[in-house]
Amino acid sequence: MNTVSQSVASDAVFRAVGLTKIYASGPGPITVFSNLNFEVRRGESLAIVGESGAGKSSLMYLLGGLDAPTSGALYFGNQNIAGLRDAALAEFRNREIGFVWQNHSLLPEFTALENVMMPLLIRGQAHQAASAATMARLEEVGLKARVTHRVGELSGGEQQRVAIARALASDPSVLLADEPTGNLDYHTGEAIIELLLGLQKRRPLTAIFVTHNLAFASRCNRVLELREGTLVPWAPAGPLVENPVSPSYGGSYV
Repeated sequence: MNTVSQSVASDAVFRAVGLTKIYASGPGPITVFSNLNFEVRRGESLAIVGESGAGKSSLMYLLGGLDAPTSGALYFGNQNIAGLRDAALAEFRNREIGFVWQNHSLLPEFTALENVMMPLLIRGQAHQAASAATMARLEEVGLKARVTHRVGELSGGEQQRVAIARALASDPSVLLADEPTGNLDYHTGEAIIELLLGLQKRRPLTAIFVTHNLAFASRCNRVLELREGTLVPWAPAGPLVENPVSPSYGGSYV
């Protein structure tokens, strides 16, 4: 399978051309990845796997407009977001991207409703409209009965559901999730995986998941591995067996 089309595909949401990220450090520059060329197709679920420190989160930051590449281009549709100024990049994030992190980053003093609604109010949405949109998202993730509960009154899985509702509150076209089940036990993580994949198919969303959970990755439409600074197609060497000790990234699966 080729990770790069020879021409610009009409269904490509993201297209990276020569994407390179280098961090400056004391002893010398650290090249995280170099000359990445790939596409993300509209409406697909894409998993990115690789060892810790391979640069998966750095790549996710670039896709989400939270960081800039050292060189290369990153197209969202026909627009090179790598060349956008801060204000335009912030507008792109607010309009197109929903983020889910391993740490839910919810504000503990607020309720589930308030946590999800707050970004909409900050963007200037009227309170009534923001409240209605928030209730719809919380119902969509199965938390209709928990909207008035503060973060500390929710379980870990419920907190992550609130974070997913917050990511979807403004109806983004792309969902970026970085280790969304990393802090959860096996059974709770499985429920979150089912939720994420179900939401991706129903909406439909373009979803990119960074994960060490290979059983999760294998349920996505496509899996790419970030290995030694390059991005390559991934396939398991043998069958993945799901069990309470969730399969995670390791050489035996590469």
